[in-house]
Amino acid sequence: NGYEDWTVRSAGAYSRQLGELIRTWRSAEKTAALPDVSILARIARSVAKPGWEVNTCEGSVTRLGTQPLNVDSLGKGYIIGQAAAAARAAVPTATGLLLNLGGDILASGLAAPATPWSVGVANPMNPADNATPLTHVRLTDRAISTSAAYERGFTIAGRRYSHILDPRTGFPAEGVAGATVVAADNASANALAKTLCVMT
Repeated sequence: NGYEDWTVRSAGAYSRQLGELIRTWRSAEKTAALPDVSILARIARSVAKPGWEVNTCEGSVTRLGTQPLNVDSLGKGYIIGQAAAAARAAVPTATGLLLNLGGDILASGLAAPATPWSVGVANPMNPADNATPLTHVRLTDRAISTSAAYERGFTIAGRRYSHILDPRTGFPAEGVAGATVVAADNASANALAKTLCVMT
């Protein structure tokens, strides 16, 4: 189970059990009042509990927790992998493929003969679509994912809060403007980028 693996590897900084937490912050945005600290603490305690028990011998998975799931991060990686496989099957002679799903990018093969794909990394301090990238990364058969607080968020009483929530506290992550990770697959790149935005 990829989500549980990343939760363990990140010491709880990454979790898929964020449904209630996300709803709580969305509700806070609608009422223009910060969530109650005791509610966030209760949710964080619940999120910290294992969500699944995987029995590889029996080939079974048992849901342990009751927290609503949010599968956006690793789900996007799965979707990109499936889309790439479908594109390769449809056009087996293609020498390169670049897929972008909201900041998750798969660079397969080459952009042109002997030319890796060039992917711009947005400057989190100037993220406008037409802004100069912070840097460019050259990729061949790699995935790249960016997570950043500027992408989306919650505005409560005139203050903007990151949409990236720290499962350990229930509060929005602060302190990291953005993280970009290159990995062998999109699920790993996305999980690491999110985790790096949560960790200090």
